[in-house]
Amino acid sequence: LEPVDSVPTCDFQAGIQKTKRLHPPAHRTTTHHPLIMCQMLSALLAATLVAGASTHTAYVNIIRHGEKCADSGDDLTAAGYARAAYLATCMSDDSPSAAMPFGRATAVMAGEGKHSNRPKETVEPLAKKLGVKLLMPCGKTGGDCFAQHVVPHLTHRGTLIAAWAHEDIPALISALNIPNLPPHFTAWPDACPSAAFAEPTCCSELGDSTCYDQIWQVKFTLSGHGNWKPVSVIFLAEGFGGSPSSPCAEGLARTANTTADVVV
Repeated sequence: LEPVDSVPTCDFQAGIQKTKRLHPPAHRTTTHHPLIMCQMLSALLAATLVAGASTHTAYVNIIRHGEKCADSGDDLTAAGYARAAYLATCMSDDSPSAAMPFGRATAVMAGEGKHSNRPKETVEPLAKKLGVKLLMPCGKTGGDCFAQHVVPHLTHRGTLIAAWAHEDIPALISALNIPNLPPHFTAWPDACPSAAFAEPTCCSELGDSTCYDQIWQVKFTLSGHGNWKPVSVIFLAEGFGGSPSSPCAEGLARTANTTADVVV
């Protein structure tokens, strides 16, 4: 290799290229291109700066456990188990949807009820289908516990699914400290009918909320070397049609977007 007799530097203010001589040139048979070297170094630096400033995105989908009736005790009804199977299929799909912008879920969590197995039963099939551990770090009313344990399980382009008792879900949202929280998220709805499924009569006989089909989706972002922060929350529908094999519908309907965030 021939000795290099100059090092290229760029004067971006003057818009010209300068070279700084290291020693007088000896005979040479090749031509150096300092301007090209300069442009390549500048492009590399720009790409590094953009990568360092990129924003990461993750989602947390909070859902109510599946259906219950007076005679189902601490467990789900037949409709509740069917919903659990439906969610396992639609939330483990690689195709994106409004509720699952990056495809399959990456983590699964359930509230540990004192006298209810329903949150666990609702998402356990999903955890098994994904091959991930079902996380149960908090009790039924653990809003602050939930906020503390959610963040370590967030990943870029990841979605965490959390099933809880409906009366405690607003406390989970409150503990996340989402800015400009809309009033809809201070109480779980009394009803949220699915477009394709009527809830069993026994569900309404309890005098309780019959809303089982809603998803409260929290968007988190992380910039640079900071921490994950919640930025917004919306509600979507699960689209359950009453059968484990119901087609993924409404918020879980597949979209054509496979490379970028789904705008919701």
